[in-house]
Amino acid sequence: MTLGDLLHALRFLLAVAAGLRVLLTGLIAREPGARRFGIVLACVCVMDRDGRQSRADSPERLQELFASVKFAGRVEHPLSMPYQLFDGYVCRKPKFGTLEKGWPYGKRWG
Repeated sequence: MTLGDLLHALRFLLAVAAGLRVLLTGLIAREPGARRFGIVLACVCVMDRDGRQSRADSPERLQELFASVKFAGRVEHPLSMPYQLFDGYVCRKPKFGTLEKGWPYGKRWG
């Protein structure tokens, strides 16, 4: 096995782990009753995460954007790094109206 093969294998495993994280997020969003839009939104949000906590992840910020914010659980694993742990929230009744109006609040660059 060469170093190049090892790097490709590691990248493949990281990609599989990222895919499983998105799948798990979709299943968690579906559990309390989210429909297609809510599940897709949750999956897109978790794909955008880079492992750092930001103000956008805080319950206070979510309460500014949604009428109903409920703590769903903490995503953690004994083998994960400390920066890979995060809290999940179920957000309902957006205060910003339609997705078209709310997109500027949700998108993050770099």
